[in-house]
Amino acid sequence: MSLQSSNDGPLDFVKYQNVVDGKLVASSNGETYHNINPSTLETNPEVPLSASDDVDKAVIAAQKAAESWAKVPWDERKKRLMDFADALEAHTEAFSQMLVKGNGRPPLHQKIIYDKLI
Repeated sequence: MSLQSSNDGPLDFVKYQNVVDGKLVASSNGETYHNINPSTLETNPEVPLSASDDVDKAVIAAQKAAESWAKVPWDERKKRLMDFADALEAHTEAFSQMLVKGNGRPPLHQKIIYDKLI
């Protein structure tokens, strides 16, 4: 299941949700948390503060997904992972900026790390 296609527009990283069973969901308790950009001391957007039942639901969904993923032929799995890597690469700048806000690294340093990951 695709949560966002390549023509959904730019990623804004303003509203965060958990992804469980292919769906975007808030935490079951409605609680959120935000961290501080260590370089600028600015407040980052809020993220769900998941409870143990949220984790349980995510684990069950992941186990179910792993069972179906294991049935996908190798060539198809390879294609899907390469498509995912291409999607990550298409959004390098947006993801790098999000990571800079969270960890306070200099942008160029973060981009080098991100590029190596994909």
